[in-house]
Amino acid sequence: MNTNDFALTILFGIKKFLAWIGIPSHMLDKMDELLFLIVIVIIAFIVAGIVHAVLVHLAKKILKRKRVGFFESMFKYSVFRKLTAIIPPLMVSALLPFAFSKDSAWFILSEKITWIYFFIALIISVNAILNTVGDELKKNNEPHGWLCQKETAASAFRSVPASCPQYTNRRVFCSGSCRGFPCGRA
Repeated sequence: MNTNDFALTILFGIKKFLAWIGIPSHMLDKMDELLFLIVIVIIAFIVAGIVHAVLVHLAKKILKRKRVGFFESMFKYSVFRKLTAIIPPLMVSALLPFAFSKDSAWFILSEKITWIYFFIALIISVNAILNTVGDELKKNNEPHGWLCQKETAASAFRSVPASCPQYTNRRVFCSGSCRGFPCGRA
């Protein structure tokens, strides 16, 4: 079946249903494009809901077998919900050419709204993922970045004093602060 035939079949079914409800046929002919848009949006959100349910179900199965802090943090920040919010605008933008001609004002408006929604959902999703990763890094008590760089410099140049938050008055390294260095190396 051709995609245009499929789209016409859906449109015919919608028109038949709306005529059965009692909407006059002359109004239905004017609302073809708008009806298609409504159906596309509904289908996109249903697919996103199904994908979300499957992802949550799989993550809960993994959490039942093994406690994974990363998945717990993903549930804390609703990462699955926010990631699946990206699906509807992608589906709508892919299916818009079936609903409207590309020169139509409705097409241009719908496409702009869809892409704005997509980028907002993408930013929110990336923020949730970064929060999840940040929580996992906080759980790891090892200092990162500046302290490790200072220890590396101290091992290369013995005259550079290394400081340690645990031993502020001594020139020793934190235990476990940099995996490449043994504890107490000055």
